[in-house]
Amino acid sequence: MAFSAPALPLSSLGLPIAIYLPAYYASEMGLGLAAVGFVFTVTRLMDVVTDPLMGVLSDKFPSRWGRRRHWLVLSVPLLMSAMVLIFMPKVVLGPDATASSIYLLVALTLVYLGFTLASLSHAAWGAELSTYYDERSRIQGFREFAHVIGMFLILSVPVMIEFAGGEDWETWRMEAVGWVAIALVPTTIAVAVSCVPERPTTPVQRIGWRKATRAVLENRYMLRILLADFLQSLGAVRSALNVFFMQYVIQAPEWTSTVILAYFAAAIFAVPIWLRISQRLGKHRAFALAMLGHVVVTFAYLIPGAGDVAQIALLFFLSGLVYGGAPLIMRSIVADITDHDNVETGSQRTGLYYALNAMISKMGNALTVGLAFLFLAWVGFDPEPGAANTANAISGLRYAYVLPPVILEIAVFALLYTFPLDRARQEELRRQIAERDRGEATDR
Repeated sequence: MAFSAPALPLSSLGLPIAIYLPAYYASEMGLGLAAVGFVFTVTRLMDVVTDPLMGVLSDKFPSRWGRRRHWLVLSVPLLMSAMVLIFMPKVVLGPDATASSIYLLVALTLVYLGFTLASLSHAAWGAELSTYYDERSRIQGFREFAHVIGMFLILSVPVMIEFAGGEDWETWRMEAVGWVAIALVPTTIAVAVSCVPERPTTPVQRIGWRKATRAVLENRYMLRILLADFLQSLGAVRSALNVFFMQYVIQAPEWTSTVILAYFAAAIFAVPIWLRISQRLGKHRAFALAMLGHVVVTFAYLIPGAGDVAQIALLFFLSGLVYGGAPLIMRSIVADITDHDNVETGSQRTGLYYALNAMISKMGNALTVGLAFLFLAWVGFDPEPGAANTANAISGLRYAYVLPPVILEIAVFALLYTFPLDRARQEELRRQIAERDRGEATDR
């Protein structure tokens, strides 16, 4: 539980940014759809460089605390300053000011750098706490449970603000999320770093960049997971369109945070359920099954119309049940893939592999926001408050909300149902690593 604590505030830099920020900066801060979509895409594509670099640095430069904890501590001041910029533009710029594309670009860049520093270190640390197939899932399950609880708490604040109403409630909603996250970041990281020791790992072997790169490019397990994660992230278009969908399709914008909260309420129950399913069926089949269930639920979003808040809340709840365990299973699979790399290279490069996983996921999310907003602009959708959108524009919004995840998650199901790194293969890899390490210790 102490290890999982930093997931509470880190959750505020995930879905809330995807849900609230694009719509807020496009409308309230006056940037427009095209500009916001472009900035989100550019900043996410920067992670092509920063994520692998951070992964390599965290693997190669340990401290007296171990390989991961000092990086978490270093992320604290960067995260806190970045959250002020991104969540509180009217505090920084003035109550009547509008944001420029440069401001959003700088703020998002700092947020993503801080998030990369913290989340990669935390994920790699969790993967190295155990070498056992199911226990890795259990550790990631605790981390995901904390993430979901954090998201639930973070989103509870906007719900109260939306019900309170008043002038400029969109701005109050953003700032409240920021203040809660700023309070939690230093306290939770301090708890984790001070209470949880790192498990000793074998020293990183110097193998040369050519061999190191070739080992990644020839790792058939990782390439398959990266493709699956990219398609899954590219299909996560609903996060960027939730605010618009609730405002113009359901015509109940004041219920946005409440129905999203229904998703995370279900995800709280989903985490232990999917953890048990992964132990019974194997991680890859459990993940594939979650994708298939989510496809079925997503199709149903074509049904509700204006005023159907109860139906939308039910669909969000069902989405949380079928999809809520997917992130923990994905991270646990990546931990197993690092064992294959360890056998091939002799190095424990957990940070690099989680960095690649995060990078490809962010690229998918970036393209999702950019492509979705460009599509909405093409069909004539106007995001300005009170805009009179045509029936075609509203239909375009609905189909953009539903069809991409359905198509792409079917492809993810096909990729992972027959994934070859199962429990037996992972146990064989750990046996090979243990024998090699015992031999090296005897030689020394």
